[in-house]
Amino acid sequence: MSEKQNYTIAQWFQALATGFQNAGNALESRIAALEKRIEDIEKRQGIAKEDTSASVTETEDSGHKIAFLPGPTSLGIFDNAYASPKFMEGVSLYRFEKRDGKRASVYVENRPCVVKAFHNDPSSQYSACERTDKYFPKATGIKTINPGEATFDGEKWRIDRKVEIEYVV
Repeated sequence: MSEKQNYTIAQWFQALATGFQNAGNALESRIAALEKRIEDIEKRQGIAKEDTSASVTETEDSGHKIAFLPGPTSLGIFDNAYASPKFMEGVSLYRFEKRDGKRASVYVENRPCVVKAFHNDPSSQYSACERTDKYFPKATGIKTINPGEATFDGEKWRIDRKVEIEYVV
């Protein structure tokens, strides 16, 4: 390659890098403007920002505090930031019935979308569930035989005893 070609390639890369930097700056400005608009709308509608830092999102159901959570990490840890007071299809897999500030019974929700999620991604159950039967690819339900136990550390729920489940055909 000649020096002229190298210089032209170097110029091209510099222009490309400058273009990416300008696009990144423009996106950051647009995101900041959108966040400000959202904040203004929330203020007008009286919507408070959600604070999930210290407590489980809960709802009362027959004397128990209920929270629905998606699947745990491979270590059996559920992030409380994803807790919801209502079952959310496509997100919620587990139901936590909180007994006190630190302990909860854990159940697998018996809903078609949860069965489908367990079929599509079996890893969502390995760290939180023990199956009492063999896997049934045509299962239509999941039955909780014995609830699991979890402990809350202020931010996350840790599985102490796995949920015992069996598939319903």
